Amino acid sequence: MNKACSYIRFSDPSQAHGDSYRRQLTATIAYCKEEGLELVSDSDYTFFDKGISAYSGKLRDDDTELSRFLSLVKDGSIASGSTLIIESLDRLSREHVRAALPLFMQLLNAGINIHTLHSHKTYTRDYDEMNLFQSILEMSRSHRESLWKSQRIASRWAQKQEQARKGMPLGETKPAWLDLVYGKDGKPTGFIENDKVDVVRKIFRYTLDGHGRTMVARMLNAEKFRPSKRRTVGAPALSTKY
Repeated sequence: MNKACSYIRFSDPSQAHGDSYRRQLTATIAYCKEEGLELVSDSDYTFFDKGISAYSGKLRDDDTELSRFLSLVKDGSIASGSTLIIESLDRLSREHVRAALPLFMQLLNAGINIHTLHSHKTYTRDYDEMNLFQSILEMSRSHRESLWKSQRIASRWAQKQEQARKGMPLGETKPAWLDLVYGKDGKPTGFIENDKVDVVRKIFRYTLDGHGRTMVARMLNAEKFRPSKRRTVGAPALSTKY
């Protein structure tokens, strides 16, 4: 019976709590049963990269499971004629075709068949020009999708940073020395200082004066002021407990 190895990857760590791993593994097992392949279950030949992006090029780092798979192929531990089962080609790489294609060809030229569950297609080293063309199109599409996503995220972060510079809250998260001000629609519209703001100023002032963390804590605990009431930015107040 021919051997098959499964390589599973997802880029977002939060997917570990979802269905991504189970979905990919279930589909892999079903394919092996259909094709009479023996799925290698030994932990040394199980390959799973969690929370690693295929767009950034980090998958090519030496400490990834994909790199470990390539090393085992290179030293013959995974024999020619074995099948690598992946959900789609973008599990291997979402980099530009210039980087993705050599990896793809390296595996095929080593005699490793690549089966993609999503497209139900198997690539072998006996590929023809049409198979190669189809793989390039899929790699190019995956790269463009990741590029557009990256650009959209960068644009959103730039917008949020501009809002933050203007003093606009970006959500419910805030420093402990500030409270949120809400508009009539129930959404946060600004900040108001609370009675913790003075201790923050003192920490910065004492630190800039050359005092270490332990001494700053002692100095603050030695000061006994009554806590002030919540106030708008700019109003004087003192704090009591640090």
